Amino acid sequence: MAGSNTHYALYNNRPHTRLHKPIAAPSQDRLRTGGLLLRGGFDTLGANANLTADYASFWTKVRTRCVILVKEGQMFGYRLLDIGFFVFHSSLILFILFGWTWRKTRRWNLLVVTLTAASWFGLGIWYGFGYCPCTDWHWRVRLALGDTDLPFSYIKFLIDRVLGSDVSAYWVDVVTVSGFAAAAVASIATNVLDYRRPRDERSL
Repeated sequence: MAGSNTHYALYNNRPHTRLHKPIAAPSQDRLRTGGLLLRGGFDTLGANANLTADYASFWTKVRTRCVILVKEGQMFGYRLLDIGFFVFHSSLILFILFGWTWRKTRRWNLLVVTLTAASWFGLGIWYGFGYCPCTDWHWRVRLALGDTDLPFSYIKFLIDRVLGSDVSAYWVDVVTVSGFAAAAVASIATNVLDYRRPRDERSL
């Protein structure tokens, strides 16, 4: 600090006007205190920067975890829909094939058979012969689950899963159309017979 005192002493020895007052050299305590304050300020800035980085890292982890949870929730929902379509679609096929055997369900069976035929031959003009909305919706769920190797026919999909082999799509379609045609004829015939029966026998 000798150099600093010498500088201020030389400055004070110069001739000045009365408006100027001698500049006092800073004391050792003031210089020491200033250094501590300056160093403390830099330490505070560093601590604030570290705290900001910790907050940013924390919220990044929270956001990433939320995205993962949302995706897991979506996949769980798709799995539930997949199971639901399996149960509903398979039950619908069984009802089409055998719903005419019980008198109380014959009218409903004829309605379902009619809607199926309208889908196959009506919507099939734009979407392909044998188009089924239930299969279309189910396949969209399967695609969301990552299953990309899907046949056009739901019947073929079931047979391949049960047998564990790739069955010919042509023969699957032949069997499917034949079974549907037989069920449709049986449904129409049984409903006509029920209609021709006397009223007191229809509810039996």
